[in-house]
Amino acid sequence: MAFKSTDLVIDMNNTALYSKLMMDFLAPILLDTDTEEILKKKLSNAQTSWNYEIAKKYQMPAFEELQRQVSTNSADKEYKTLFEYFTKRKNTGFSSYNNFITEIQTVPGKIGGQTISVTTFNPVKYINLGAKLRPAIVNVQTEEEALNILMIVDKHGWLVITEVREDLPENKLEFRLLIEGLHPGVSYQKAPLRNEPCPCGSGKTYRRCCEK
Repeated sequence: MAFKSTDLVIDMNNTALYSKLMMDFLAPILLDTDTEEILKKKLSNAQTSWNYEIAKKYQMPAFEELQRQVSTNSADKEYKTLFEYFTKRKNTGFSSYNNFITEIQTVPGKIGGQTISVTTFNPVKYINLGAKLRPAIVNVQTEEEALNILMIVDKHGWLVITEVREDLPENKLEFRLLIEGLHPGVSYQKAPLRNEPCPCGSGKTYRRCCEK
């Protein structure tokens, strides 16, 4: 799953952190002899396994689709082995990191000739997305695009504020999170109190973390 870079303008604060984390996550099975095809397969498995656990944690609408993909692909024994390995590793060594990975790719580097670049977003920031207390904010450059979005969200009962601004980059991130079900589900909709632990797992209070 890869979002356009313009969709991610407001949500790339943790790119460096998660790029390093993913290098650590993959380190035990990265080999200098890996071909580009094998490396891409490992990255794809890592992303799916990671996002499967994140979608389950936040009860995202997209979890059912991820579950279906995993079930279908598990007919491949190599895939199933990698998926189970990454899932266990996520839950035991990386359980406090809970951003959803939207893109993972290789770039020139020192490990096997490649290093990893990861783009993520924090699901906690999108609790109640599309509801009265948390309308989605969208910026587009044409009236036609704005009307198309409003027609779609009206069918779902989502609240989306659409602004037409030709002088700003298009940003439909929050609309796409709604469409693709990449936001906390209904049973995870209630935001914590300000002094309660932040559900992202940072160890900080909600007001000092994701409420900002």
